[in-house]
Amino acid sequence: MRQPTCPTTHTGAAASALDKATAGMRRRALLAGGVLLALAGCAAPAPVALDPDTKLQLARIQQYLNSVHTLRASVLQEAPNGDVTQGVVWMDRPGRLRLQDDPPSQVTLIAADGQVLLYDGATGATTRMPLARTPLAMLLAPQITLSGPVTVTAFQHLPGELRVTIVDTKHPGQGSLTLTFQDNPIALRDVRMVDARGNTNRLMLRTVQTGITPPPGLFRLSSNVAS
Repeated sequence: MRQPTCPTTHTGAAASALDKATAGMRRRALLAGGVLLALAGCAAPAPVALDPDTKLQLARIQQYLNSVHTLRASVLQEAPNGDVTQGVVWMDRPGRLRLQDDPPSQVTLIAADGQVLLYDGATGATTRMPLARTPLAMLLAPQITLSGPVTVTAFQHLPGELRVTIVDTKHPGQGSLTLTFQDNPIALRDVRMVDARGNTNRLMLRTVQTGITPPPGLFRLSSNVAS
């Protein structure tokens, strides 16, 4: 289900830096690059109706997300143009994530120290943006909440599956996250990121491991992130 998007205006240094950095990147960078668009604000989003079952399921999802501090998974990445690549994602809450394409791609995305860095080893192009200006901030927060600063705009309880869409309440134009979970036991299986232009980037998680210890230096913010 396509999520509604807000009009987008790209101004100032952020838009200029983005245009220069993305100009030379290959199509396989689109998935990660969608996170780094210059973002605009729009009207407050409409929250989903909270019937008793929805409240119960959202409480389960929130509890599960806050119980997962570290994660590693192989992923299939689907870019807005339909290209599919394979890779690995690591998460270390709060605030740290690494998305690494499998060879021959040399594209890496890292979130750490309040920043998001996108690096293309083939071109040397590097782009940075504050984590707080991306939808990933909601997933990497110290305490994940599905109310207050985050608004739930859609929820589905399907057989064996839960799906929730969230936006930043104050800055919905920064994009949305749609998280899909298997049910009983609950586990994250799919992440869809919609940027301010309406482009959808999808991560399909496989062989998910939680409670792992990430390798030292994995989230180092440097140009040589693919090493």
